[in-house]
Amino acid sequence: MFRMDAESGMGFPRVLFWIGVFGIGMSGGGCNNAQPSVDLDKAITQYQSRQYHASYAIARDLEKSSTGAAKKDAAYLAGVSARRLGRDAEAIRYLEGVASHSDKLTAGAANAELGMIYAKRKQHRRAKSYFERAVKMLENEDQAEALFRLGLSERALNEDTAARAHMSLAVSRSKSASFKRKVRTHLAATGYTLQLGSFTRLRNAEAMVKRVQSTALRAGVGYPRVVEGKTSSGKTIYRVRVGAFSTHDSALKSRTRLGRRDAIVTRMTGS
Repeated sequence: MFRMDAESGMGFPRVLFWIGVFGIGMSGGGCNNAQPSVDLDKAITQYQSRQYHASYAIARDLEKSSTGAAKKDAAYLAGVSARRLGRDAEAIRYLEGVASHSDKLTAGAANAELGMIYAKRKQHRRAKSYFERAVKMLENEDQAEALFRLGLSERALNEDTAARAHMSLAVSRSKSASFKRKVRTHLAATGYTLQLGSFTRLRNAEAMVKRVQSTALRAGVGYPRVVEGKTSSGKTIYRVRVGAFSTHDSALKSRTRLGRRDAIVTRMTGS
């Protein structure tokens, strides 16, 4: 077993980059020598260094030359690397082949990755299906994250009762205080939020989150988060939002406490 390092949190922090959450059982089997295991270790190292082009190339070639469990392990790493590179079609092709892996944790992580792809595309019905499968296969904190993601897709589908049930279950399954706070923020999200900025680059959105976090907490409006979305032209955009308010008036009052007259009051969404 190994655990890939979580990427820096954004929005639905660990989420939005699922691979960082899971410990995946990599066998390194399927060939007659140790080379596949060595190559896979190299690909994992490249992935952890965020050298996704390199990890993808190694894993892709290994997937072609291996058999059995090693082939599926390589396919999984190729799939998650492709997703980080924005190559969703390739990611789907690789991950679909791993979603029925004999190792439940690997299969669960593949289903979760597929759910993330379809959630990003706003295809929440398909995303929900993959997250439901992931929940059945994963354990502990990984399962809690899958439950949370399932709830987000259900909320986007206006299935609020189910969404709240799964988010509440996510809280009960997790031992992480920061994760519980994150989920509870979304459980409270039934009305409005404050949008502090909108960026085309994730790192700029994350930088704003760091800048405003202490101010937001002092103002009592909660933790700022990054929400990934799409413009009308289909371009990816990263919005920095904070707070969850039941009425428009309470959102305006919180904006005053926050001292950000430029913040936009916007309705909560399932994204």
